[in-house]
Amino acid sequence: MPDHDTLTTQPSGGSDEAASKPESERERQEDFREILEGLRTTLPGIQVVFGFLLIVPFQAAFADLDGVETGLYMTAFLSAAVASALLIAPSALQRLHWLDGHREHDETVIRQSVVITVAGTAAMAVSLVSGAALVVTVVLDGIVVPLVSAAVAIVVLFAWFGLSFTAHSNDG
Repeated sequence: MPDHDTLTTQPSGGSDEAASKPESERERQEDFREILEGLRTTLPGIQVVFGFLLIVPFQAAFADLDGVETGLYMTAFLSAAVASALLIAPSALQRLHWLDGHREHDETVIRQSVVITVAGTAAMAVSLVSGAALVVTVVLDGIVVPLVSAAVAIVVLFAWFGLSFTAHSNDG
């Protein structure tokens, strides 16, 4: 019968090999898996946004956009492209790391993946906010346009970034 330490340190579904790894190495592998798991839910969202933005210029009404609306469109489109590239990058990094003979993820790879993911999330926020502002600008008039656009920006920034900073400030 396995001893108590093996039962408490072995990851669920893990092997004896996994149980023999140092705890910090297992934690790094779990951290990287969590990054990739989060991206599995984020990537489809920005890819759908990017896909829709790809077809907008081919619509007849696109020619009717004024300079501000075209600027909002280009901001949404380009930031969606950047977000897609950045959010795909950690997966590519993992595969390149593996091809280079590294089966484990060191702290540098995990930190790079987190930074790239945060940057991709910021680009996604820019795309969503500018896309929403474009739609609001086309559909509504007057003072309500900046108010609705600002409300969308506040919700995205608070939900995606503000809550994290609030949680960190409460930890210390």
